[in-house]
Amino acid sequence: MPANVFPEMPVMETLIMTMNRIYGWDRDAFARVTSLQYLDLRHNIIKIVNESSFPTALLANLKNLNLATNQFACTCEQIWFVSWLRQTNITLLEYPKAYYCTTPDNYNGILLKDYKPSVCGAAQSL
Repeated sequence: MPANVFPEMPVMETLIMTMNRIYGWDRDAFARVTSLQYLDLRHNIIKIVNESSFPTALLANLKNLNLATNQFACTCEQIWFVSWLRQTNITLLEYPKAYYCTTPDNYNGILLKDYKPSVCGAAQSL
């Protein structure tokens, strides 16, 4: 999704984008949906969620997030997200059972909550 894909929508509270083959987006894609409280991105092809995936203002207002059954890659790029999942106050719908690794092959089927990288520099902080 490109930056500012949504026009200014200061009162939109719910956004459901399931099964749209979304694999990534510009950080500013959600910049104009400042009142968003529920974001549903289930059943897409999202592999990596990192610190720049969502603007800080969105995370401050968001109450419910669903990223279930995406194709998460359990690589060093995923460390931030795995750590964030453990400490966020946002309700993660279908977590942990529907948040699992699909790649690389040696992690296929492992729940994200159980992913503990052994070769990444920041792995010790998990």
